[in-house]
Amino acid sequence: MINKDLKYEDIQRLAISSRIVVFCLQIFASELVPPHVNDGFKFVDDEAKGILDRIINHLFGGMTNWDGQYFLHITKYGYTEINTMAFFPLLPSIVWGGSVILNCVLPVISFSTTVILASFFVNTFIFVKSAQLLYRLTPYLDRGLNSLSTLTVILFCFNPASIFFSAFYTETLFVYLTLQVLLSLYQKKKVQAVFYASLSSVCRSNGVLNFGFCLAFSLRGALRRVDKDNSAFHNCLQSVKFLIIDGGLVAVGLLPFAAFQFFCYVRFCNEEYVFPAKVPEFCNGFGPQLPYQYIQSNNWNVGFLRYFEIKQLPNFVLAAPVLYTLGQQNFPRLLRYIRHLIYDRSINCIPAIALCGHGAFLTLFCLTCVHVQVSTRLIFSACPYLYIFIAKVIRTEIYQFRKESKQSVPYSLWIYGWFFAYFLIGSIAFPTGYPWTYTYDIEKIIESKLDEESGTSVSVDSFYSAKNDPDF
Repeated sequence: MINKDLKYEDIQRLAISSRIVVFCLQIFASELVPPHVNDGFKFVDDEAKGILDRIINHLFGGMTNWDGQYFLHITKYGYTEINTMAFFPLLPSIVWGGSVILNCVLPVISFSTTVILASFFVNTFIFVKSAQLLYRLTPYLDRGLNSLSTLTVILFCFNPASIFFSAFYTETLFVYLTLQVLLSLYQKKKVQAVFYASLSSVCRSNGVLNFGFCLAFSLRGALRRVDKDNSAFHNCLQSVKFLIIDGGLVAVGLLPFAAFQFFCYVRFCNEEYVFPAKVPEFCNGFGPQLPYQYIQSNNWNVGFLRYFEIKQLPNFVLAAPVLYTLGQQNFPRLLRYIRHLIYDRSINCIPAIALCGHGAFLTLFCLTCVHVQVSTRLIFSACPYLYIFIAKVIRTEIYQFRKESKQSVPYSLWIYGWFFAYFLIGSIAFPTGYPWTYTYDIEKIIESKLDEESGTSVSVDSFYSAKNDPDF
């Protein structure tokens, strides 16, 4: 199966089949698993509902939980709440356009219902295109061979964060744009790569990291034109050309990201918007925090080592497989490529350094600076090369297994188990409202269980402190 080449039609069928499996699982979960009532943000729908609306909402409603509620609100009402600044506008804009078209075709259902339908079909369409792009990208990262492409696509279609690639989330759109950036760079289409990187920066905040790939490939090209046999003037000219042309191109590409931050500033820092508390710091001018950073830091306690608490240990366990895999695949490679660059003057290592540096940075960033349980979906959408690295591990073990019998459990079996378990659990937990990626609700579940058992109100903080007490 690994060495069998797929046609685009085969990839399309495989990708659609995986989305059908996710869709069916979320329907079964919604029917069989008691829903968990969480106190997260709720989209308020003011439209009357007909029978068709209720059927569609029943079938697809599980795909709009958690952050999906924010995206529903933004798509229909725009940026009316300050918390919505944490969600970037590209996906809601695309879904809004699809909803307008769908509403013309199906005028009998409400616009809110068409938004739900459009979000699912848009993500499914982009997911299929992403699988095809990944198939095309794989040979560039595997010495020009096509032997891993099939396995890589299978891993992508059934990845541990699969539910988020069907839900009203940015994962699918972001991985598509990142794949377009990388494929464009390997095909030497620099302007096209910057264009897709620019779009990714208004899809998710970490899209700005994709410009690092553009700069790395441009730097390699500039260094190739620099030769010790050339005059100093020629080499200096090449350096200036790189700084002005390539640096300027990236600066232009960053304008949409800057424009959205400026929009947030103009939208909320005026006399018409009444804040529930004090005026946020970012309204005092563009200082150390952008609007996005302010919301993350002040509303969701995102910051360096803020998540290092005993009560968050289950979430670190949840994120451990992806953090270990990404770190184990990237840190050794990063050091090896840097040594090649320094000692062997191998400038061809620069793109590989960018890829491994990107993965190493996200490993450390997810571990220390974000709500660690989002690492699985963040990394599997931001690091498409991870699928290729994992496929290489599996291929290597298969070859080793054919040559010699191994008594220990192969690492690839752990990978299969991890993918299957997270694919299944996520597809059941997310649509029923359980905290697959949210911490504060885990705490509330613990509190509610303690309340049920004791009949009294016990805080989660006292629960964890009691566990640390020697008399507990």
